[in-house]
Amino acid sequence: MIIMKKTITTTVLIGLLACNQQNKTVENKTEVNADTTIIRADTSSVYARPAEREVTAKSGKIFVVAESHPKGMSLSDISVYFKGDTATALKVYDKDPVSKVINADLDGNGFDEVYVITTAAGSGSYGNVHGFASNKDKSLSMVHLPELADKDLEKGGQFEGYEGHDLFEINGKQLVRTFPVDKKTRKIIYELKQSETGYTLKLISSKVE
Repeated sequence: MIIMKKTITTTVLIGLLACNQQNKTVENKTEVNADTTIIRADTSSVYARPAEREVTAKSGKIFVVAESHPKGMSLSDISVYFKGDTATALKVYDKDPVSKVINADLDGNGFDEVYVITTAAGSGSYGNVHGFASNKDKSLSMVHLPELADKDLEKGGQFEGYEGHDLFEINGKQLVRTFPVDKKTRKIIYELKQSETGYTLKLISSKVE
């Protein structure tokens, strides 16, 4: 009988230790899952938090370009406004990420425009430009850039050979867009035109150099 009591006691102790160890394992797993959930939540909030860039015009007015990624880093919501006056904000949604911001007075009216250059995250690095014109530093208007049509990409078209990798820069009163074509470079030149319907970047010339 004494031997049986010892055997039963030993079995009970082993069972208690096993249960205790199992409880610790469950507790540890819960903590890991909680930590993982917190990290994911923090990452999502970073995507949605806007990054801001400031550009000072020659008139002294400061433009703010705010970029956020509510749907992930490959898409951007872009807002442009005068510093201290968010009521002037103009917004565009679901655009490629911002790669460059430049300002210039292309129409020579004494007030700068801001050109937000975006570049696709894919291998083609397709570029685009979103312009915002100052109306005597009191409000902002969008600058329209005509979209590419199929005929522009065909042989003899203004964008023949286009496969992305755009670069944009200001040269005097012109916006210059370049991209590689068959080991050469195609140069597209735009000038800013204003009409009753608003501001437009008009394509002036296209040539391969």
